[in-house]
Amino acid sequence: MKDQPNVLFVMTDQQRFDTIAALGNRHIYTPNLDRLVSRGVSFTNAYSTCPVCVPARYTIRTGCEPPAIRVFSNRISGPAPGQADTIEGRCGPYLAKVMRQSATGPSASASSTPLQPQLRAARLRRPPA
Repeated sequence: MKDQPNVLFVMTDQQRFDTIAALGNRHIYTPNLDRLVSRGVSFTNAYSTCPVCVPARYTIRTGCEPPAIRVFSNRISGPAPGQADTIEGRCGPYLAKVMRQSATGPSASASSTPLQPQLRAARLRRPPA
């Protein structure tokens, strides 16, 4: 059995990039986040295709931008003419499903998701102890 990475994806709400002590802010106390930073990977340079909460989160979950997911505000719109009825039908499985499938082995549904190539290329590794 190959060594699988442990992934903890933390997405906080209403938090700026510079509000974690371990990432350079010496005026704030964030011991739990600091421990996560010291033991893992921090993405300190990011771009959001939509700065609104729900569309931004769906973009991360699906790998698709707002026109495909049909979420432009904090509510979900119906599909555009010719689009599948569900978000997964339009974009493929959600990130968590793809990661679970990658951990348990390939499947027919995982091979068609837009996220699969990124996961294969990521080569996630545990940080040195």
